[in-house]
Amino acid sequence: ADAQWKRDEINAYCWRCATTRAPFEDLERGCAECRDRPLGIHGVALRATVRLGRYAPPLSQWVPAIKQRAWRDMGITLGRELGMQVVDALTEGKLARPDVVVAVPVHWARRMLRGIDHCEIIAQEVARLTGLPMASPLKARLALRQTGSSRESRSDNQGRFLSRRQTLDRNQSHVLVVDDVRTTGSTLREVARALKQQGATDVTL
Repeated sequence: ADAQWKRDEINAYCWRCATTRAPFEDLERGCAECRDRPLGIHGVALRATVRLGRYAPPLSQWVPAIKQRAWRDMGITLGRELGMQVVDALTEGKLARPDVVVAVPVHWARRMLRGIDHCEIIAQEVARLTGLPMASPLKARLALRQTGSSRESRSDNQGRFLSRRQTLDRNQSHVLVVDDVRTTGSTLREVARALKQQGATDVTL
């Protein structure tokens, strides 16, 4: 409230690719960046993208502070806001109802070092607000940090997510994937690759 920040209006960005909407742009079939272009990741259909806001201050200051300072309360707050954003998108018919919520996993060593699993905290609130079940079918290999790394370094992180023994159920083919920041999309591509091996056919980000 002090920062006078609020989440994006549901029509402020493209529901397919999350690109900021141009003035008066018709988003019925997506924006100019993605219109009439099938969206998919490693054979998994990308059904929709829901964003909380542009990665700019103060949001770009709060998000890294959640994991760097183990700021759990802010993780819960932003997770609640994202959950309401997903509810609005469902109400407006921007996306089909997913079957399950999955947080992008972090390696256990980083979780122990930080004292927090920031994506899981955000995803828990999204699951609570939407009434969707939450699953943890993936685990992360120790890889290069994504923040501040080059595009080439990010591509070297292929195969960084592995399946756990407890995988997705057969009726959980449409997965709502929750991550804190989306830049090049390399993390989400790797998550989709791993989820496809478990039978996922559709992903909402």
